[in-house]
Amino acid sequence: MPIRIIIAKCRQLGFSTFFEAWLYHQCIFFEHVRAQVVAHLQKSTNRIAEIARIFNRELPTAIIDRCAASVSGNGLYWKDRGSMLEAVTQGSTEAARGDTPSAFHISELGLWDRSRSTTSAEDVLQASLSPLQDVDGTAVFIESTSGGAAGSFFQRYTDAVESHPIGGLWKPFFFSYQGVPKYNLTVRDDIARTHDEMLHRASNDDLAGAKRCATRLNYPQIWLERAIAHQLTAGETAWSIRTLRSKFRNDLDRFDQEFPISWQVAFVTSGRTVFDQHRILQHLRQPPPDDTAFGGRLHHDDDGNLVLDPMGDEWQFHVEPDPTHDYIVATDSAAGVTHGDYAAIRVWDRHARDFVATFYGYTDPQSLGQQAVHVARKYGGAYIIPEGNQHGWATVRAILDTGYRRLYRRDSGRTVRAGNNWADMYGFITNRRTRQIAIDHLADAIRNDTFTDPDRRFWQECTTYVYDANGKPTHMADKHDDAIMATALALFLDRELGPPVTRKPLTRKRPGTHDRFARRRRSNTRRDRHLGSRV
Repeated sequence: MPIRIIIAKCRQLGFSTFFEAWLYHQCIFFEHVRAQVVAHLQKSTNRIAEIARIFNRELPTAIIDRCAASVSGNGLYWKDRGSMLEAVTQGSTEAARGDTPSAFHISELGLWDRSRSTTSAEDVLQASLSPLQDVDGTAVFIESTSGGAAGSFFQRYTDAVESHPIGGLWKPFFFSYQGVPKYNLTVRDDIARTHDEMLHRASNDDLAGAKRCATRLNYPQIWLERAIAHQLTAGETAWSIRTLRSKFRNDLDRFDQEFPISWQVAFVTSGRTVFDQHRILQHLRQPPPDDTAFGGRLHHDDDGNLVLDPMGDEWQFHVEPDPTHDYIVATDSAAGVTHGDYAAIRVWDRHARDFVATFYGYTDPQSLGQQAVHVARKYGGAYIIPEGNQHGWATVRAILDTGYRRLYRRDSGRTVRAGNNWADMYGFITNRRTRQIAIDHLADAIRNDTFTDPDRRFWQECTTYVYDANGKPTHMADKHDDAIMATALALFLDRELGPPVTRKPLTRKRPGTHDRFARRRRSNTRRDRHLGSRV
């Protein structure tokens, strides 16, 4: 089997030295080994090359005549064996000069994108690895700190995590600071005993007792949780708290970038993220929901009966409609082309504060509007708030064409009458100000854990939603924010509407209803009158 290893790690564990030693050993004892180390910056290349030169200088006297290589720049060459070991910088001409390598050490892949402007790290990596055949005798080692939840390293590592258990070629490893002697303080015996008591009580489900122990140790809540979850020793916990305070000034996200306790933490806390990544990680750690009512691709109207195409997972329904609850349907439109942006619909239960259904897939704006109306009727005549920018105008138009009128209307002060421009009234207009308002409200809801959402696609988007160089919240390159925007719009309208009013449940279904979830729509409630120009 070819060797393919990818490593996520904390800093200063010695992997560069280890892989240089392994490659140097291969070049000494085997013929025609073409090894190459690719670093992210020139100074890193020079440092790694010096490691190999030290090996070459410090060979035992008995074998130096047989094993020493000639040195040229940042390369070592064994001409009698036809082997070489070179250190190059990613994207340089030396890194892609036409050799057919047999072994690679890719260093700090997670940082490559930071030094590139016209090409991506994945483009450069593919150019380097393309001559390498997946055959016995070849080896690739990729090791890096996370560098963020996007880019080549993130994609390749998460792919390896998913594919290796089912026969994938790449094998993932994670190395934290846990168990490393230099990241462990010596603590007093009484502190160690109290710490061990805390872990023992937690293992016996005595969380109150564990909390009392943590209070005596002056542990913050996050380190109580981490010590229990990862079985940190008293010395490791003490080192973590001291380092966080002294070196990172209590910036937990920055600490987790350099010293992650798990590979999930390594990726989701990297970068200047908009949302509380520790809350998001808690949701991602939860197993996928097993109570999904049903799912499918698109709703189709079949002679008055609403039918859901079962071939697909774009629609996911988690909770059936409650006739006493009020709902909001929020949409984020896209062009509908494959590999472009996704279109999203989120269905929000105002009483339970829960997202009960989601559409997330490729569909055109007109179809998205029709899907929004279908699901709004399914959930008892829900309010619809569509984004009105760009492709959203076509979605708003499609909603209006169905005759559905429980639709968000901007407070323009204009009365709805024939001849008025519908584009001046309907749909949520996203600009820098309104976007920030909606996103800030969503960030506050995530931070305070004020809603539930079983859809993992939304939480995955939250891991790659960051502030750009201009301070604008946006998704990372090659990522998406469509579920985020639809979620933010649902929460925005929920706050605008005020507290929900419990409906009176129906005793029977109206004949000729369009599907098994349909309920009679109220024609004119006090709240509709109160909302005036908004709905």
